[in-house]
Amino acid sequence: MKSLIEECATSDVHDLDLNLSVKWIGDGELRITYNITSLEEIEEQMVKINKIRGGKKKVWTIVENIGEVDMSNVNWKIIVKGGIFDRINHTTEGQIKDFPSGVKKIIRTNSRLFQIYGYGRIEVIVQAGSTISIESGIILGKYVFINN
Repeated sequence: MKSLIEECATSDVHDLDLNLSVKWIGDGELRITYNITSLEEIEEQMVKINKIRGGKKKVWTIVENIGEVDMSNVNWKIIVKGGIFDRINHTTEGQIKDFPSGVKKIIRTNSRLFQIYGYGRIEVIVQAGSTISIESGIILGKYVFINN
């Protein structure tokens, strides 16, 4: 069995800057001040979510890689919730395997699994990478209308 020291030696270490100061105030009290700063580069995904659209038993949109770098394995999700008595709660998820710079891709709910039927106001949340877009809409039977 591995020792805790051996296990810690193989763990992922993040590049951080730590500033720590301790000041004696008196009467047994100390003032400890610290500041931790991440020194790691964060690569932000540059995904644009275009106008969200509805239709017969579906919600769809076009996402675009507006960055200068080709991306791969970009996770996306479409959530539709609401309706009368909040009975609609559907999520479709997927992944864009190859997403070259400047390319547009269509993402949509799976119409076979997205068997919604209802009435009332809905909220549609689309996430592609780290980009999120939220729109409201209405469902009338099996038809979805987005208010954008």
